[in-house]
Amino acid sequence: MCRSSVWRRSCGWIAACLLCSLCLLPLSGLGAETASQPAEIFRDGDTIVFFGDSITQGGHYIDHFEAWLLCRYPESRFQVFNRGISSETISGASETDHDPRRPWAHERFSRDISPLKPQVLIACFGMNDGNYHPFDWARFEQYQRGVRRLMQRAREEAGVRTLILMTPPPFDPYQRKPLDPAAKEFGYKFPAVDYDQTLGQYSEWLLSLRGEGQIVIDLHGTLNRHMSERRREQVSFTVIPDSIHPNMTGHWLMALELIRQLGLDVERRGFVGLKQVNDQTLTGDRLDVSGLPLDPAVDPQSVQWESARSASFPWRARLDWQNVFGKSSPPDGEKGWEITIDGRSAGTFTRAELRGEWSLLSSTDPEAPRNRPALLARIRERRQLEYWQFRAGTDKPLGGKSPAEDIPAKLRELTAEIEELRRPVVSTIELKQVR
Repeated sequence: MCRSSVWRRSCGWIAACLLCSLCLLPLSGLGAETASQPAEIFRDGDTIVFFGDSITQGGHYIDHFEAWLLCRYPESRFQVFNRGISSETISGASETDHDPRRPWAHERFSRDISPLKPQVLIACFGMNDGNYHPFDWARFEQYQRGVRRLMQRAREEAGVRTLILMTPPPFDPYQRKPLDPAAKEFGYKFPAVDYDQTLGQYSEWLLSLRGEGQIVIDLHGTLNRHMSERRREQVSFTVIPDSIHPNMTGHWLMALELIRQLGLDVERRGFVGLKQVNDQTLTGDRLDVSGLPLDPAVDPQSVQWESARSASFPWRARLDWQNVFGKSSPPDGEKGWEITIDGRSAGTFTRAELRGEWSLLSSTDPEAPRNRPALLARIRERRQLEYWQFRAGTDKPLGGKSPAEDIPAKLRELTAEIEELRRPVVSTIELKQVR
């Protein structure tokens, strides 16, 4: 599917919306009570565990996802844990020259996953399972058995309500840098240049499990498509600079795809206290429950492209005049309608413009993303502490000095800060006809 025309039409106005855009849903629609209730897949009080290899251990996509989750459902409480460990496979396969042998995730499932009793388990394996070889049926079947076993153990041993499988991110052959130029066989020291075809086969099989009712998120295909589109203008573009591990933009895209492919809103805003002053003026409060913060390292052009291609980014909205004003629709003509946010003008629009799709730019709404970057930073700090504590209790501690003198106390302090930073942002909206 070609999206270049969408990109060309949208890029002019979308750049100003990236970090703090304001969008208005139909004014008769979303209310505060619906904005606070999580979708059925995530429920208030849930424990959500991420399980995977070094890509998950890196964890930036988990940080972005949790920031979204906490802001999107401000009245709900969740516990989110990172239980990824580098070099792992779900299959048990390993290169012959990998010393020591690659760790097998199933060997620690009972220790690291089951005791947490997660309601939701999100697993991302596959990058290491093909052992960086060209496609091989024996390894592929071993991978299939490992995934099937995970599906069974999640349900029967850990009591998981919802298992979400994610296809592995792509292997970028353009960034391939062999660690051993004299290698005699393929492996992580000398990956096959067509290794992404192996991951493609693994991903296609995972996606086929949707036919069995299994939730599968396609990271492999969507990240590959994103890189392909971006390379039309910049052939060197990548989100996987070492060929294996996504950078911050790649992690942001992973979080975005997890949210979107679950059918959830990336951002959503609603209104409380909406009232009509007269046939020319409408006032109300806007409740901002958005939340997919952008780390400064995320490539802004990638955000532009993603927002242009998908309705999941509601940069535009439609104002339903009949629902707002009833049968007495405002008169036709060239008279404008001014929108102000907390007393600041957001622009003047004709009736025709407001009846169609329209957008308000970020410069008019500086409070919309209030404290979201700080929230992401605190979530990241808390996760690093909790993860260090987790690894200290395993046979593979991270080593080094403890990152805090009293980790439990610091975790409580950070949690309190996060609860404050996740609060919705409320602004007063006024729509008034200009004489």
